Amino acid sequence: MKFLEHFRTKEDRAFWWLRLNGIEKLDSLLKPRIVFNVASLGELNGAIPVARTLRELGFSGSIILSVGTPTAFRKARLLESSEQDLIAVPAPLEIPRSVSAFLKKIQPDLFVNFEAEYWPMLFAGLKASNVPVILVNGRISKRSFLIYNLFSGTFSRIFRQFARLGMISETHRERAIRLGAHPGAVFVTGSSKYDDFSVRRDQKKDLSMWQQRLKTDSKFPIIVAGNLRGRECFIVVNTIKKLSGYFPNLLAVLAPRHLYRVKEIFKEASDMGFNPCFLSSLTNGKIPLTKNLTVIVVDTFGDLFDLYGIADIAFCGGTFEPIGGHNIVEPVVWGKKVLYGPFIHKVEREHEVLEKWGMGILCQDPDDLLKQLKIEVEKVDRCRMGGVEDIVHQAIEELSGASRIYASWIIELTERRRKN
Repeated sequence: MKFLEHFRTKEDRAFWWLRLNGIEKLDSLLKPRIVFNVASLGELNGAIPVARTLRELGFSGSIILSVGTPTAFRKARLLESSEQDLIAVPAPLEIPRSVSAFLKKIQPDLFVNFEAEYWPMLFAGLKASNVPVILVNGRISKRSFLIYNLFSGTFSRIFRQFARLGMISETHRERAIRLGAHPGAVFVTGSSKYDDFSVRRDQKKDLSMWQQRLKTDSKFPIIVAGNLRGRECFIVVNTIKKLSGYFPNLLAVLAPRHLYRVKEIFKEASDMGFNPCFLSSLTNGKIPLTKNLTVIVVDTFGDLFDLYGIADIAFCGGTFEPIGGHNIVEPVVWGKKVLYGPFIHKVEREHEVLEKWGMGILCQDPDDLLKQLKIEVEKVDRCRMGGVEDIVHQAIEELSGASRIYASWIIELTERRRKN
């Protein structure tokens, strides 16, 4: 079961024990103390550029990352020794003893909530402790909006509690206001997670390692499908099977959102007549890459962003499942067009920008995905990165800039609290 995957290792179980019973005492926290509340890896990626900008503006207090999943917590722990000087802790569960212990041991001066975590007990505790709250990268899905409206007595109090709200689009701004947020406190700011993309690409621009491992050449078109969820595992494998009839030399690199699905994708590919292999088997030299290898299943963590860099065309998951879309901008940073399904309510703004610049293609159904992939693979040009560099820069520029806005809010509100 998916839920049980969160308790797979001793480290994971220790993480959940701390979420349940409260974090350990933190020594030597500097004032002011800012909590960045991030549910998972996606939110954490949005928090990093805000922390960097804060430090660049001279903020010298403590930045505590309150993290909601074991995977994100492991990455957050790696950031503790970074130049941003971050402290990672498990987020409190929505129970009194966990919330109380969290607030008592940290005593935050400001609580920065990322994206869509609206926990009534936690927010009640923050209000009782007189801790100001802001929302950044804010989003409210259509489904969540309907649920919050059903319990408007509870959630209207939460949205009135925010001193500032930075929403990813006008649609989400309007929903926040309708749920009770003060209109003058709600702004369309976009998302901070794109402010680091050019830096991340430049840090990893040398892709020769991956090109050597996968033996890429101009006659070896590569499709990278990332963050696959649920039935997308079958949809993409089936689509690649049909596409390989047109392009026998095609190589598909398939990365599920969660690693427990790697065996499922491997079996699906085998059942369809492919001879798949795991990425780890290639990277550690267990098997050689051969021309008849068509499917590589990514069973490693943290490599997807790099792999987009060697793709000719990319697909982003969470879009044929009603998830709302994962990060559809990552492939574009490398100058690659990205395809995705119709469920994009989490990435509406990103879709609008990428479609405008000709870098994003929305596919209505699996048949449309096959059609669009065929069109794009037929016109693959491995030298096209230079031709779209300006387009990529303008698209990313249009999506960037939120981190500086959020950092300025944090400094303003903490200074105001200090004076009071």
